[in-house]
Amino acid sequence: MGILKKTLHDQLLLRGSRDFANLDAYRQFVDEVVGRHNARRRKLIEIERAALKAAAAAAHHRLRRGDRDGDRERRLHDPVGSRATPR
Repeated sequence: MGILKKTLHDQLLLRGSRDFANLDAYRQFVDEVVGRHNARRRKLIEIERAALKAAAAAAHHRLRRGDRDGDRERRLHDPVGSRATPR
């Protein structure tokens, strides 16, 4: 069972009932549980978000540049190509 499923299961047990007045009431319950769960991890989430943004920006830069310098260097040092199949 995943962390979210276990957390929801535990909160439903503490609540004492799995019955809700309507779908909106259930959604509100889930939002509150997830919000409390994430609040404890907010700092870690922000650190990860910053790292992902930096990685995405670096990947975007490499894609725009096309890694032309790296391709040229590989051709100069390995004219046949390291992917050439032996005969």
